[in-house]
Amino acid sequence: PVELQSVLPDTTDFEFIGEGTWKQYSVDQWQLITVEGDKKNTYTFYIDSRTGNPLFYEMLGYDSLLGSHYDKYQVEYF
Repeated sequence: PVELQSVLPDTTDFEFIGEGTWKQYSVDQWQLITVEGDKKNTYTFYIDSRTGNPLFYEMLGYDSLLGSHYDKYQVEYF
């Protein structure tokens, strides 16, 4: 059987790092930084501050959504 995979990160351990602008949107920025061995992983999630909708998720490290090698990943939500 195939299980559904979320396209949204688990933000349980993310910290609010401030308000900002992404494209034309006012956003709330949430971030998680972890270290695995000698690799630093930085995950940043942008949420529309007006609607609460997810807009953008950037992963510099291991892919926290689908799992993969260390790289830079970007997900834009429509």
